[in-house]
Amino acid sequence: MNISRLIAAVASLLTASTLYAQTPAFSIDGKPYPRELFDLKVQARMASAGRNIQSLRHPGALRNYQQEVLTRLIEEQLLAEEARRSGISISENAIVAAMSASPAVPGMRTQDLREEIINRLLIGAWVQKLSATIKVEAEAIARAMASEPRPVLAEQAKARHILLRQPDKDPSTDSAQARLALDLLARLQSGAAFSDLAKQYSEDSSAAKGGDLGWFGRGQMVEAFDQTVFSAAVGLPVGPVRTVFGWHLILVEARESARPATDPEWRQRLQSRFAADALSLEIQSVIDKNRKNAKISVYLGY
Repeated sequence: MNISRLIAAVASLLTASTLYAQTPAFSIDGKPYPRELFDLKVQARMASAGRNIQSLRHPGALRNYQQEVLTRLIEEQLLAEEARRSGISISENAIVAAMSASPAVPGMRTQDLREEIINRLLIGAWVQKLSATIKVEAEAIARAMASEPRPVLAEQAKARHILLRQPDKDPSTDSAQARLALDLLARLQSGAAFSDLAKQYSEDSSAAKGGDLGWFGRGQMVEAFDQTVFSAAVGLPVGPVRTVFGWHLILVEARESARPATDPEWRQRLQSRFAADALSLEIQSVIDKNRKNAKISVYLGY
């Protein structure tokens, strides 16, 4: 290939790439959603299911993932706009804090991440505001208690933990974290306060609360952590326990066997269930109304 043809070929590729970057996946009332960003979302959804494009044997499988992501993104955009119309706004400090806490997404532009975070915060604030308007009638709870079997609460435990994460796959780093975990365990066994060491060393969001995880049922945590919590002696620090998150030291503060729910616990469960159902219906109603009133165009070509 001579130099002029090579230059023409490169120019053609660059033009095609630019056109692709500028092509929206969809638009709502004229506001486009970038195709590049949409494809990143599809790839992330496939990765969460343990799949990639090469592993798909039928074109329809990719379309299914695309349609799922398309539906979710359109609904998120509609809800974020509803939040704006309702007068909700997000402070710059809240945006900056959320961006600092969000991991970078390979291939995602900072401005796209910022907009996504703003939408997420808008929707969260709007849902919280909407939740406050949901009322559950006492008669509905009474009818449910009269007609449904009393629920049995699963075995549960109250625990604290100290998490030492492994930031990379370097075995030497993992060994160092394991040694630190053993050193902290020795200090705990010598009388150091678990909450103090958790605040100082734990790399989990619970650190500020002294590692307190509250009450949780059997099976809610990853397997190794769960097995330790529901077999360890109450009141004695144990570990280190290795999970996908890193090394844990654990203090079980209390444990309860499975038992029938008391009347107040039953009422609270029904209250939460009915409120969640009503909230879900209200959110879907808003989505359906806004979808009907918006001009939505899809450019995926399938």
